[in-house]
Amino acid sequence: MIKYTAVLLLLLWNSLLYAQQPNRTEQQQVLYQLLAAQHAPADLKADVDTVYRVLNQNHPNLYAYISPEKLKQKFDSLKFGLTTPLTSLQFRSPLMAVLSQIGDGHIELTQDISFIDGQEAADVAPYNEDYVRPIMQLRLKIIDNRLLLYKNYSRDTTIRPGAEILSIDGRPASEIIRKLLSTYMTSDGYNTTYKYQLLNNGQFCNAARMAFDYGDTVRYLIRQDGKTTGHRITRRPEAGLAFENEDPSKNFDDEFRINGPGAPMVLTVGRFAKNDQDQFYRSAFKAAAQQKVGTLIIDLRNNPGGDLDHLKKLYAFLIDTPSYLIRIGASKPGSVMDSLMKHDAGYRRAVADLDKPVLPADSFGFRDKIYVLINGASFSAASMLPARLKGLKNVTLVGSETGGGSHGGTAVYYYTGMLKHTKLKFRQGLLPIVVPGSQSAKGRGVMPDEETRYQLSDYLDKKDLEMEWVFREIGYQPK
Repeated sequence: MIKYTAVLLLLLWNSLLYAQQPNRTEQQQVLYQLLAAQHAPADLKADVDTVYRVLNQNHPNLYAYISPEKLKQKFDSLKFGLTTPLTSLQFRSPLMAVLSQIGDGHIELTQDISFIDGQEAADVAPYNEDYVRPIMQLRLKIIDNRLLLYKNYSRDTTIRPGAEILSIDGRPASEIIRKLLSTYMTSDGYNTTYKYQLLNNGQFCNAARMAFDYGDTVRYLIRQDGKTTGHRITRRPEAGLAFENEDPSKNFDDEFRINGPGAPMVLTVGRFAKNDQDQFYRSAFKAAAQQKVGTLIIDLRNNPGGDLDHLKKLYAFLIDTPSYLIRIGASKPGSVMDSLMKHDAGYRRAVADLDKPVLPADSFGFRDKIYVLINGASFSAASMLPARLKGLKNVTLVGSETGGGSHGGTAVYYYTGMLKHTKLKFRQGLLPIVVPGSQSAKGRGVMPDEETRYQLSDYLDKKDLEMEWVFREIGYQPK
């Protein structure tokens, strides 16, 4: 996601709850007590009002994909339905269902766990850390709106990869998928590839646990080998279990490689956050020039975005005339960002610098054939580069529709605050970013020139369909 030089923390809440916790175990107990606490309907409604007020005050593109009347109706309907006490995570799902209608993938609603040493996403849901809950033991992929088993970490070895999960605790797979798509995360515009990609990148189990609060015993209805059978999975000790890292975005390393004469250069950008990114790109393109590389492959798959200045440094090596990569729009009148721009010259200078055209690199610019690899988890800044490059004669985009909007987004600086009663952390961007000349339809990500579609067998065989397609296209046989 796009992050710049400052984060605006505008709502503070009592941090004494977390002060001077002596050890991780006791810190976890504090978190578990917070997660177990139920909040009265009046308090839940007050937090809803806070979110609605903050959005209307600060969001410059709040009604790009939904009318003011429709959004108000959804917030009012949410409040009307809050009739019983809920925990913070139970409350998060219906609120996220409303926020997802805005079409802004930079809006976040999370449980704060920053006070825990070495915190992990798994800490958000209370469970005995010596055990693995059953919902975490079957790792699933969503393929063609079906839940298919990718990895089985349970004691029930009769369930094999490829089995179809028809229901979990009596809830049909289609209903589970529909709820996770609408309540787990937001996305830009009408895009869905972002949500599917993240769920298939290993987030499905944790999302399901948050949405449905599965306990220590879960019943699965499974179709396998033409038969439908029920399976009861229980918690099991964590000791000895080695979970495969299914999330490629956890490897944020940037690298470039050229595997000998005649080989393409593969430039992998995990995210735009490297401190020495200027030197990194210069070294990469210098090596390409020295080895007379004729094909460049830029891998932006699973790149969540990052700093716009870093993105512009890469863009500089791909152009031969000054060109705008992005344009920065105006903040919302009367917003916090509007006030900062009026009264702080530092903010005005930073925004003005971002809004300038990019100058070509003074040496080692690349003008030959370029392939850009993208997927649904190419988000924010990582979708802006392919959006700007799409349509150029020397550029081919390979993969699937990016999760980030092709026309830009709302980010740069952020409003971040804690909701008073539920203690959920709410975040939204404050400045519009526009990608000039984007060719995709409004509300969609950047569309590939060559689309790839993964089946479960491709995941199981560890295939790289995008890279394989490029290698075939250029006639390259990797050694």
